Amino acid sequence: MRQYSIKDLERLSGVKAGTIRIWEQRYDLLEPIRTETNIRHYKDSDLKKLLNVSMLLEQGMRISKISEFSDSELKLTIATLLEQGESISAQTEFYIQALVVSMLELDEARFNNLFSRAVNEKGFLNAITDFIYPFLVKVGMMWGMDEVNPGQEHFVSCLIRQKILTGINDLPISAPTKNGYSYVLFLPEGELHEIGLILANYILRSHGYKVVYLGQDVPLADIQQVVDASDTTHLLTIFTASRTPLEYHQLLTSYDEAFPDIRIVYSGLDYYLNKIDWNPGSNVKIINGASEFIDYLNKLPI
Repeated sequence: MRQYSIKDLERLSGVKAGTIRIWEQRYDLLEPIRTETNIRHYKDSDLKKLLNVSMLLEQGMRISKISEFSDSELKLTIATLLEQGESISAQTEFYIQALVVSMLELDEARFNNLFSRAVNEKGFLNAITDFIYPFLVKVGMMWGMDEVNPGQEHFVSCLIRQKILTGINDLPISAPTKNGYSYVLFLPEGELHEIGLILANYILRSHGYKVVYLGQDVPLADIQQVVDASDTTHLLTIFTASRTPLEYHQLLTSYDEAFPDIRIVYSGLDYYLNKIDWNPGSNVKIINGASEFIDYLNKLPI
């Protein structure tokens, strides 16, 4: 069973740790497990309740009123607000919290409903970049940060993966040659969190680029074979695994040396990339997130 620290709750809910402690004392809102040294640990049920509470607070309700709700009353109030609430664009954080709750409760129907609303309102690409992507970052899934339990992660990863792949399949069938660029997408050996790469695949194809998709855990030799056998102009990869700065330095240097004439686009968690003592060559572009990647593509010459 996944346990959360009070800092985990703060990050996922947006409620400050000090406020959570006050609510526990004043309203018995949560029931943490305490260690012998009085360190609090929280369960999924605590996180779900706090997320629901924070959603109601965002709607203007007072904590003194919310604390009087039973669990069933809390859920019913949230369900009503989701049905009658404003647009996702007007209350993005509210609906992202709802996605987190649907993940924790393994509620596929609610997740699908929220996703469909976002697509109808924003279009497919913006639903992914403005709604699903911030959700994935919030729960740590873009970077493999182990913020949710593995079962919940597999559940929501499969749902999102299916939706992006469906979006890719729904794109017009053509021979994309925009700019004459051809992208090879891969994750390095040991990298298994593929959603970000699948999203990059969709973004590139929707912008008219040719893509060769290799997927996760790809050895350097295999990438080299594909490059040698194709008209590759760009490589794109995302780093999510926890490596030492030296390991990252060695990995990045190996790519720089193997592909000196190919544009290499990297993305990943700043926490890791900022620790690397590495001087990227002029052929390297570092991207921070989906929106920045789209901006980068839009600024390229046609």
